[in-house]
Amino acid sequence: MSKRLLIHIGYPKTGTTFLQSEYFPFLESEEFKINYIPSRFIQSGLELIMNGIPFIDSKAIILNLIEKYMEEDSLNIISHESLIGAIFYKSLNSKLIAKRLKEIFPHAHILISIRNQVDICRSLYIQYIHEGGHRKYTDFYYASGLNRPLFIDDQKVNLDIFKFEFLIKHYQNIFGQDNRRTRYVDYPKE
Repeated sequence: MSKRLLIHIGYPKTGTTFLQSEYFPFLESEEFKINYIPSRFIQSGLELIMNGIPFIDSKAIILNLIEKYMEEDSLNIISHESLIGAIFYKSLNSKLIAKRLKEIFPHAHILISIRNQVDICRSLYIQYIHEGGHRKYTDFYYASGLNRPLFIDDQKVNLDIFKFEFLIKHYQNIFGQDNRRTRYVDYPKE
């Protein structure tokens, strides 16, 4: 594919919604046209990338679903925070997603947003409570070094996913150093 592509994969709670609603749609460049593709247009293709279904049969479908919104001679931008992996399911699919993105879009550039881990954990927990969650903060997170059993669907968040350097290094290895950018987000204290 000769169309240029930037894929913003998250992390959640790093301003992704702001980027999607207030930044990417209005981004301009004197060098090239920018085409932001809202995820609602390509949601079914993104879900095929993120789900654990057999991928061989899905590659052409995904490419067709997404490429029809991409423009020649433009920087096409896709943003979806779940491309980082399923946070509430231990992000066990994060490396699989990276591999699939590389197979479909081998020349894509990857943008990873990160934030102070304490702040991101607090923000994620607040969202969990607002959505009806009831666990105490200390029961919401799981640290793999505590020798607890790992239940995929227990709705606990593994703190290891916030060791950003591992996923960043993984994307560097797959896409190359020049095709990966990390953006640190820090919110002012109120």
